Amino acid sequence: MWKLQGWIAVLFIFITAALWLSVVVNNSNRQQEILSNWNEAQMALAKNAAAGVEGWMEQRLQNGVAPAQAEQEVVKRFIAPIHLLQSGDAWIYNRTHEIFNQGSDFPDAYRGKSIDQIFEMQKAKGASHYGDLVQGVLNATEGTSWYIWSPQDGREYAAWTSIRLAGDTWTIGISTPEPEILASSDLAQTLNREMFGVGAMTLLLWGIFFLLVRVQKTTSAQMKMLEQSVNDQTALARRVTSQSEELAQTNAELARAASAKDEFLANMGHELRTPLSTIIGLSYALQREVYGPVTEKQAQSLNTILTTGQHLSSVVSDILDLSRIQAGTMTLDVRPIRLAALLDSSLTFIDQQAYQKNIKVSSRCDELVNLIEGDELRLKQLLINLLNNAVKFTPEGGELGVEVKGEPEEQRVAITVWDTGIGIAAEELPRLFKPFVQLDGGTNRQYGGTGLGLSLVVRIAETHNGSITVTSEVGKGSRFTLYLPWHGNDYPGQTESSFIISTLQEVGRSEDRATIVVANSQSAESSLMCDFLSAVGYEVIASERGEDAVRMCRDRHARLIVANIQMPDNEGQGLVRLLRSSPASASLPLIALTSLTFPGARELILQAGANEYLQKPIRLDRIAELVKTLLKAEKG
Repeated sequence: MWKLQGWIAVLFIFITAALWLSVVVNNSNRQQEILSNWNEAQMALAKNAAAGVEGWMEQRLQNGVAPAQAEQEVVKRFIAPIHLLQSGDAWIYNRTHEIFNQGSDFPDAYRGKSIDQIFEMQKAKGASHYGDLVQGVLNATEGTSWYIWSPQDGREYAAWTSIRLAGDTWTIGISTPEPEILASSDLAQTLNREMFGVGAMTLLLWGIFFLLVRVQKTTSAQMKMLEQSVNDQTALARRVTSQSEELAQTNAELARAASAKDEFLANMGHELRTPLSTIIGLSYALQREVYGPVTEKQAQSLNTILTTGQHLSSVVSDILDLSRIQAGTMTLDVRPIRLAALLDSSLTFIDQQAYQKNIKVSSRCDELVNLIEGDELRLKQLLINLLNNAVKFTPEGGELGVEVKGEPEEQRVAITVWDTGIGIAAEELPRLFKPFVQLDGGTNRQYGGTGLGLSLVVRIAETHNGSITVTSEVGKGSRFTLYLPWHGNDYPGQTESSFIISTLQEVGRSEDRATIVVANSQSAESSLMCDFLSAVGYEVIASERGEDAVRMCRDRHARLIVANIQMPDNEGQGLVRLLRSSPASASLPLIALTSLTFPGARELILQAGANEYLQKPIRLDRIAELVKTLLKAEKG
């Protein structure tokens, strides 16, 4: 360690010396550059003065002015005004005599002497290095050099040039002391800055060195503490790794549990929807008098059964939808939607309820808003939930409505469902959108409900990158406002209207006696569907197994298949592929029915070969409409 410190010290000494040497060299180079530039400037000034002297002397001598007088004028006009810095001045000399600018350091005894005589006299006072200057003046050349006039004043830098005038040679020169030249520049400031920087660097380097020395002198006890700390950190890292593995295992178990929950909900949805589909469909068929006439009291009972079944189906759907949203497995079929049509179809669902309570229903749509993007089915579900609540909590003779307002600056559209109902207390609003929460027991007993509707509303809004706000006053009503993204009315590939299959109120008898195979393992559901389609006018054949359905298509020349994809012998896509693998049924229109709700089910079944995909519970009039459409397309 000490050997390493020695080498480091040598290195630092070398670096420090190199830094200070660079300061000295840089300062010397800058000094020489300043003096050289100064001499060049003096030379230019001397040449300019020489040109002036030459022109003036020629003119004055031509005008008959005596040479001595002209010389005095030259000194006064061109030489005397030149002063550089504090003591720099100019002088003029010829071979006969010398004429000097009146300088304070030039004794009278020197006047009239030749330049070499003057410097010989000044030599006794310490003058030196004047050879180049004396020879240059005597030889009438031009040049620059430095000399010492007086040791206490230091060097003087001179520049001189010669001219030929009136048969004589004149030399004009300018001299400035070196200290004054350097003092006029920023040489000292630059040097101070460099010395400060190098000094700081030197302190830093040696500070690092002494810090290294101090670290080396750390006691063995401190080293042991450090080693113990490293060991503790290693043990901690092992514990963290172990806990991370346990956490990963827990997450995997949670994922398996979530998957099992989704599977359970999907199967429960199937088990609940299948009998519900039978109950709703059978009630509807009885109301339509498929099995014969019914009395008024029977019709009322059937209506109660149908309404209750639809309500229970709605509750099951809400539970499944909420579960899928919370699990992040709900996928949206996003496409452009005509907002006015969406509002009209949503209001249709509550017309009858509002009429029975004598509630006035109104709607107002901003003309700026035509199209929005979203999942039409989910947005309709959201609006129907809000409208149902508005009808439920508005007393007889009240009012409710829907208002739409575009907000281009915010790039959103506001859809408000308002009512003049019982209102909501301010302290209850924070609990309003929580699942399975009723605001109070009295309200729950009076109005009913599961507490899922508003929770589902806010989550559907969030899946559309939107939000829900509510304002309410007890006894005066409530306003629920849905905010959805809106970027104007132009969307790529937009058609004039969305494809909507509306629920038919009446289904007429078909003149087409086509043979239809109903492949359904649920006997009650199969019997109901066969009876209904037969009543419409078709020849219907029931099958409880996939293989039987293929055989019946071949033997009875069927033209369309309605298949339940949960049949026991061929699950899901397998039944569709089985039907498509037989030449007798490969090209027949196929309607797939299911109550499973797993994500991507529709795409998988359609890719397997189905023409249409419907989810239970299914209204019989919708089945009839699809059958009619597909048979017409098959004939055309």
